[in-house]
Amino acid sequence: MAKCIKCKKEMDNLRVRCPECAQAHRESSLESYYVRRYGSVPTKNGISKGYRPNLRDQILNLMSDGVPRKTTEIQEALRWNKTTSIPKTLGDIKNYLEKSGDERRLEKIRPSESCRYPTEWRLTTNKS
Repeated sequence: MAKCIKCKKEMDNLRVRCPECAQAHRESSLESYYVRRYGSVPTKNGISKGYRPNLRDQILNLMSDGVPRKTTEIQEALRWNKTTSIPKTLGDIKNYLEKSGDERRLEKIRPSESCRYPTEWRLTTNKS
């Protein structure tokens, strides 16, 4: 018989935490990660994957002029951590804007049929 290290409840198997304490530990460690990395805990209605609200806001501010940009240009302009996938984040922002009913749209522009050329992204509104 083992005891949970948090609540000292008896358990049948040799786990460190009972399922309730383990879930609470996962949530608190995830929240502390976001506070440490981004300064605050993201809201649940932001980008569903990755929870990068600071990066999303910076990208939307950068793209608000309507000029098409490549992902490398966006990453250099923001000086964001290279471990973050900017193309994946742009795809998440595109889906977020479509689902939220926002008037802005993020368009993916392919310069040619060849996959060797990088794609460009442009932020537009329904009016333009």
